[in-house]
Amino acid sequence: MQWIDFQQTIEQRSSREQLDTEQNKARNFNLQGHALVRGVAGSGKSLVLRNRADKMIEEKLDRVLVLSYNRFMKGWIESALAAKGLNVECSTFHQWSYQN
Repeated sequence: MQWIDFQQTIEQRSSREQLDTEQNKARNFNLQGHALVRGVAGSGKSLVLRNRADKMIEEKLDRVLVLSYNRFMKGWIESALAAKGLNVECSTFHQWSYQN
């Protein structure tokens, strides 16, 4: 039976929290407008989205709307931002389209 080294898991997780050069470009691209981030599964699109919302709030933009494709991702982003004390409107694309 293989045991999980919890400390190693935490270190691996926090290393995935750091954005690389391309992800940083996407994070900082045109903060006053829209951005479409594309990539393969596991490429860090969601991490870029969460960090982009952080950056927009740091820049004190009036309103920030975060749209994701599914409810799981909406909840993950919403809770990550709320844990930092940030109040951002998060919704799924379909939910937002239906309401607006």
